[in-house]
Amino acid sequence: MNGEPNVSAATIERVRQAIERLRYQPNPDAANLKRANGRTLTLGFLVENLADPFSAAVLRAIEEEAWDRKTAVISASHGCDPERELQIINNFLGRRVDGIILGPAKGRHSFRALEAAQGTSLVFLGALPMGVPADAVTTDNAAGAGQAADHLLGLGHRRIAYCGAVPASAGDVAAGERYRGFMAKLGQAGITSSDIPVLQNLRDAESARHEIARLIRSGPRPTAIFTAGSAGTAGAIKALRENGMNNSIAVVGFDDFPHADLADPGITVIAQDAEGIGRIAAERLFARMDGFSGEPATHLIPATLKERGSGEIRPRSASRRPSVSAGIS
Repeated sequence: MNGEPNVSAATIERVRQAIERLRYQPNPDAANLKRANGRTLTLGFLVENLADPFSAAVLRAIEEEAWDRKTAVISASHGCDPERELQIINNFLGRRVDGIILGPAKGRHSFRALEAAQGTSLVFLGALPMGVPADAVTTDNAAGAGQAADHLLGLGHRRIAYCGAVPASAGDVAAGERYRGFMAKLGQAGITSSDIPVLQNLRDAESARHEIARLIRSGPRPTAIFTAGSAGTAGAIKALRENGMNNSIAVVGFDDFPHADLADPGITVIAQDAEGIGRIAAERLFARMDGFSGEPATHLIPATLKERGSGEIRPRSASRRPSVSAGIS
């Protein structure tokens, strides 16, 4: 059963027949007692929401890497609840997982959970570790948001609304980086922060829809909207469609999502490389489990602009596409 080389073909056949007759299933706990390296051949994967398309794609990539190492992945969602995060990590440790890939609760990092995980290989996903010596794999959020700003500025937009968390709110490190990257590009173009409508602390797509609808009705109306997350993008799509402005106000969203190309117009996004993030996170975790003891490193994965139509709507006053240099002061 373990592939030992010095077993005769006749004995192998007799064992296989017995397995089939008895419907025998190996006991992994018993196997762990025998395994010389003490590994359980399991990993823990913990993020805010497994139903999120990005998290699901990352998990799939991790599973592919784990499959090649004959390792199973136990996955769970913490829902941004630090107490739940702690309980799940303790559950992972109780199962003696060999390592954990953790997308922490909005960057707050439940230190009790991290203290419990000491001695277990750990890689952070989508957030930089704060006071914890661990590897991290995340999207280059600031550069990705900067791409969105450059794209809209290049089309002639000057009044661009920002929809998403800002650094001072919610402790969301990734969203804060997106805000900084976006605002930096607008500042380089000579646009002051007072000229940028900011909608923040939006709980979900419905609250984003409500606030964006209020913004475009009250004026002065933005000619473009950048949404820093998929919930804000969904809210923007609904608000613009309901007010008949889906073909007159540009939208660029951070994060791709299923069927984004089927909207009218298709939704332009800054797409994270979920497959690359999951693969590299798994590679770093396996390296640590195999004994690599180098300094912890942060791996920034580039995001990609996907033009589909919504982000290519020009402001009505712009008759031609200006050069990027023309908008930089």
